[in-house]
Amino acid sequence: MQLADPGSDPDPLHLHGVSVAVAGTTLLEDVSLRVHPGEAVALLGANGSGKSTLIRAALGQVPVVSGDAKLYDVSTRHHAARVAWPRIGYVPQRLSAASGVPATVLEVVLTGLLGRNRWWLRRADREQALAALEELGVADLAHRPFGILSGGQAQRVVIARALVRRPDLLILDEPLAGVDLLTQFSFAALLGRLHAEGRTIVVVLHELGPFAELLDRAVVLRAGRVIHDGDLPRDHAHPHGAHDHLHVEHALPSEPPTQRSLP
Repeated sequence: MQLADPGSDPDPLHLHGVSVAVAGTTLLEDVSLRVHPGEAVALLGANGSGKSTLIRAALGQVPVVSGDAKLYDVSTRHHAARVAWPRIGYVPQRLSAASGVPATVLEVVLTGLLGRNRWWLRRADREQALAALEELGVADLAHRPFGILSGGQAQRVVIARALVRRPDLLILDEPLAGVDLLTQFSFAALLGRLHAEGRTIVVVLHELGPFAELLDRAVVLRAGRVIHDGDLPRDHAHPHGAHDHLHVEHALPSEPPTQRSLP
């Protein structure tokens, strides 16, 4: 897939004044964010800060009560947003191998080629899916049941599913959860290559870890609000430079949580 010229392409992701509420509780409040073509951006914050909700709002998976979210300048509040989907790869919070998905690894990756406007597979799709598995180092697992994989193997397969369509924008929601350190560095190296090719990356993280050298910018959330958008906040580095930890509450000025209920 040929990447678009960053100079002429609209912003891959743009939220303007977005608020999200579920069952009367505000999960995001007046959040604005732009991700420019070719950027690698981290969404950081404690559990419950709104990171995953922001991603789901951007993808049109949760209702937005005010404001607007756009993918490549098309609002996700309208059906026209489907035109942007072929350009997007999404890795949700880890699909557990224990979830009992009745499919082989290859079949799971092939689902990444299906979408809102395409419900069939072509002859060349199998080769494309095998190439994605090869890139993640798990081509030898292609015919194994997905449900018997280890956590690290399953995460590699889910990332291959997102990469199989060669997206311009790759969104990953906590891709390091439950994954060993060696696999984390392998993921970071892969994303570094994709970033170098010009792809835009948005990744939800608890700490920078091996992604520290990859990222251009950090957006930190607390209680559904953006409290930092800019340089990567770091409070200390691991000995020998192995990785940087991020502890948001220590790295940024104190601000009391403001999550509230709607009338």
